[in-house]
Amino acid sequence: MLYVVTYFYISAVGKNIFNSSTSSLLRQLYIQSLPAFENEEFLNESKRRITKQNAIKNLEKYKELPSNLQKKIMYIASNQIFNTYIYKIINESQLTIRIIRKSPLNLGYLLGKLEFLNIDSMNIFKLYDNKKAFDISFCEKVDSEDLYLIEEIIKDSFDMSKTTPTKTPLIKRNDIKIDCNHTAYLASMHIIAKDQKGLFAYVARIFDDFKVEIESAKLHTLNGYARDLILIEKNGNFCSKQEEIVNLICIKEQEE
Repeated sequence: MLYVVTYFYISAVGKNIFNSSTSSLLRQLYIQSLPAFENEEFLNESKRRITKQNAIKNLEKYKELPSNLQKKIMYIASNQIFNTYIYKIINESQLTIRIIRKSPLNLGYLLGKLEFLNIDSMNIFKLYDNKKAFDISFCEKVDSEDLYLIEEIIKDSFDMSKTTPTKTPLIKRNDIKIDCNHTAYLASMHIIAKDQKGLFAYVARIFDDFKVEIESAKLHTLNGYARDLILIEKNGNFCSKQEEIVNLICIKEQEE
């Protein structure tokens, strides 16, 4: 409908305004806009991003920053805004781990060592200067004497050579949807599966093995189901090997 109305609007301006060049540009815009209009999540994310950007622009601290730094903040690829810590552990009503890391984080190891805890939600988002932020919340808090152990696990997760066994969850092929044309630079994997301990730890370990780089991710559970949306950098390690990756993720289903 928007496409049709735009055509009439351009044609009403004057004769010969709507020509082959304008037609081509309008059709290209139409085709590129379709994915957003077909997915309500994308529209909501865009709306939230604009609201956050406008709120930041009104902050005095933002106005005092150099213009080049202001641009970097606005060009952050993800919709979440970052904090200023390297890592932080919060253990109040639930355990939350927040990490900002420039070099890679051994996510499969970190989540594998903590798979005795149920993940409530997790956000991964890329910042500027190749920094990446991780915000992981679990369903429960831990005993205070366990905080030292968790801190050691976090420190060890900065070592990409470390590995740990992980449980193999049951993920069916129909639970996974992959779009290698999510954007020009990103592919997406959407998983909706029965919530199981260690589910994303298992997926993250496979990604680590294939050197698949997660651009951003949103994980949350609802009504006993994990709903994970993962955006993946198109660096040649995912789309060309997606069948092999999916086969490993769904290996338990094949065995059964």
